[in-house]
Amino acid sequence: MAALRKAGVRGHIYALSYLPHGLLSTVAGQDAARGVAIAQTYPNPMGNTMPLHREFQTAMRQAHPKLATYSAFHLEGYLSARMAVEGLRRVQGAVRSQTLAEALRRVGPVDMGGFRVNFSQSNAGSAFVDIGVIDARGRLIY
Repeated sequence: MAALRKAGVRGHIYALSYLPHGLLSTVAGQDAARGVAIAQTYPNPMGNTMPLHREFQTAMRQAHPKLATYSAFHLEGYLSARMAVEGLRRVQGAVRSQTLAEALRRVGPVDMGGFRVNFSQSNAGSAFVDIGVIDARGRLIY
């Protein structure tokens, strides 16, 4: 990013969700990272419009009271744990990777507070995509 900006590239630059925006801002510098759009496969972890936001943030405050900012990786872990528990509750027989996968496919659509997950058709549980853009202070704005 720093090299692109130094070369005069000012066009739109997009990145995939697994790029931590804070790391990009730190490595490339806030000026170079500013304006980079990152595809997000989970809702804004700092949002406040969905029941999921309230449930997730409450759980995070209880588990990590000193942590003030949450990342998409935190939310991904939270949702993955919730979905794993949902699948484990429905496993028939011994718990194995195959029986867990079968149980998750049987669950069908699950509404996790406005974020929907469904493994009945494939291993891709969600088609959610949002775009976050890094602002001048290095924050990801949705």
